[in-house]
Amino acid sequence: MSGAGHMLHAIKSLKFNRDQLKNRRSKNRHSSSSTDTITKVEFKKVSPEELQKIKSEIRAQAKKSKRKELILSLGIICVLIAIAVWMYTV
Repeated sequence: MSGAGHMLHAIKSLKFNRDQLKNRRSKNRHSSSSTDTITKVEFKKVSPEELQKIKSEIRAQAKKSKRKELILSLGIICVLIAIAVWMYTV
């Protein structure tokens, strides 16, 4: 007849894990990463002219990347159409 040693071990293991979980939770409550402190972020102060220059550079980059995307998309579409026409004729 087999003993119930394996069940006893499982019960002890569950109890130990539960105790460890309680210890971890209590440590987290008293950690230094509480939400009581608010960090304020200070940004650089820039003149309106400099801000306008930065905005125009960002817009130019966006326009350039949009143009590249359009050319690439049209190229892929053309290749797909050419493959479809070639498959249809063959």
